[in-house]
Amino acid sequence: MASIKRLDLPFEIKSMGVSYYAPFVAVLLGMMYVTFSSSPDVIRYTSIIVEFVVCPFAAWWSMYLFYDYYEDRASEVLFSYPLSLFFHGIIRVTSFFIVFLVAFSIFLVTITIKHPDISLIDLSILYVYLVL
Repeated sequence: MASIKRLDLPFEIKSMGVSYYAPFVAVLLGMMYVTFSSSPDVIRYTSIIVEFVVCPFAAWWSMYLFYDYYEDRASEVLFSYPLSLFFHGIIRVTSFFIVFLVAFSIFLVTITIKHPDISLIDLSILYVYLVL
């Protein structure tokens, strides 16, 4: 538990800069499309948006968390970091992934509210494995 307290998530968010908000923008654009679209093929287009726009952003933060280490061949930084490799990798990525899952869940709930004939459980089974 002490290792989790040493994670500096606000620093990680600041180091990502404006690109931290890209997954939120993708989810928000998808929600806006679902909410305001009135075309007869809205369910098909929503599926395309979820699969090819929103789901790939699940890995966005993971890439940014390790980009600096491998871009500049700074792998020695991993060994000098005050956390074990397990906590440095898995816990950091998992914490950001949970934030994405919350935003993605809100998006799926928005789809089911707008289209009551679609089940939230069916959407979850269909798309959560894509996010993973």
